[in-house]
Amino acid sequence: MKQTLPSSLTSYDLLKTLAVITMVIDHAGFYFFPDHEWWRAVGRLSFPIWFFLIGYASTRDISPKLWGGALMLIAANIIIGMPVLALNALVTIMAIRLVLDKIMNYAGRSAAGLAQVGVFMALLALPTSLISEYGTIGLLFAMFGYVMRRHGALMWPHRSTIWPLMLGCFFSYIALQQIIFGFSAPAFWLVGGGTLGLCLILLHFRACEYAVVSARIPVIFKAPVQFMGRRTLEIYVLHLLVFKALAAALYPETYPLFELRLF
Repeated sequence: MKQTLPSSLTSYDLLKTLAVITMVIDHAGFYFFPDHEWWRAVGRLSFPIWFFLIGYASTRDISPKLWGGALMLIAANIIIGMPVLALNALVTIMAIRLVLDKIMNYAGRSAAGLAQVGVFMALLALPTSLISEYGTIGLLFAMFGYVMRRHGALMWPHRSTIWPLMLGCFFSYIALQQIIFGFSAPAFWLVGGGTLGLCLILLHFRACEYAVVSARIPVIFKAPVQFMGRRTLEIYVLHLLVFKALAAALYPETYPLFELRLF
């Protein structure tokens, strides 16, 4: 049965809109402004939101649209001569949806189990990110979202554990980004401060509607937020396909057509 979405703005709409905006900034920097690190620094705020919400969600659906989007982006990379690996983030999302509940069946039994799995995921973050975007650091943020959604059903005190888990996500993520991007000091402080602020927002995230606020906001402002918050998969795939096509047309020396590369 098709789910009916609320007419009011929701906390999901607001959080996903932030993720979409920073994601587009990040990809614009990658394809068109590779020498300007600030685009990528701002874009670092997008990723944690997506993977936190995977863990926070009550379903683990892997839809044909998700498969189709992932395959289209892989094919686009092959066409414009980009490396096949790392696989796009949709592949990482599907993998996390497949394994998250199984992993949390073990990690959710005790704080020690959660810590063991969290450390293991952090250590694997760099090598696995070479295979699929964000690798196990995505799973670490999904665990954060899982605990935030289901803490009442876990078999250990939530409050004493959630802060270490959040800080583990934070430090692992900014360390991985610094290794990959080598940001200058000002850009690193932006990434660190922005990510910490975002983690604090996620720590207090709850699913809710803003009916009163929505009634007072003109449709011209409300509609774009709802669109970005509810069509994230389509936006992700379409804007990347457009960016890849434009980059191949503008910079043929960087994106040689049909030059197959693994890495």
